[in-house]
Amino acid sequence: MNKYNLNKKGNTESIIKIHLFDENVLINTNEFIKAYKVSNFFKGRFFLKRLIKKVFKYKIKKKIFWKKYFWEKVQISIVLAEIQLHQSLEQKISLEDFITSTYSKKRVRDIYFYKSLIQKNNKLDYPLFIDSQSLNLLGANENNNELYMLDGSRRIIASLLCGIKKQKIYLISIK
Repeated sequence: MNKYNLNKKGNTESIIKIHLFDENVLINTNEFIKAYKVSNFFKGRFFLKRLIKKVFKYKIKKKIFWKKYFWEKVQISIVLAEIQLHQSLEQKISLEDFITSTYSKKRVRDIYFYKSLIQKNNKLDYPLFIDSQSLNLLGANENNNELYMLDGSRRIIASLLCGIKKQKIYLISIK
């Protein structure tokens, strides 16, 4: 299934590579929208839309043209992914050194908190990604095989610190 390339705009995206496997499970979009928590506090369409708007503002740097029918044109899947550090980073600096030199103290604290939860076998929600075709519905005009991270970078880094490379992700893609 690895038809996607991870867009490298962003601190976390610049140091990881992702390989998606064919195993995926479609989930009900409306139930996902109601249940997915952003930052463990916020749920619903408004907050998912806000995450998508941030991709436009900070990564694509274009104006979003929100379509009311967006959620009807996309599907959400749970996909098994292998997430690894780029070899070039591994050769230059340890992940811990990269984290402390790149991220804010609060973000570093959050990453290590997630790491402790993972080590205690607590179940965390999956990171959330969206493909460029879905973003193109909203005016992005990106290559069709790009993948953008919406939520979950701290959980991904914490998983890598724990040595976990294979993990499930949520993927928003075109129907």
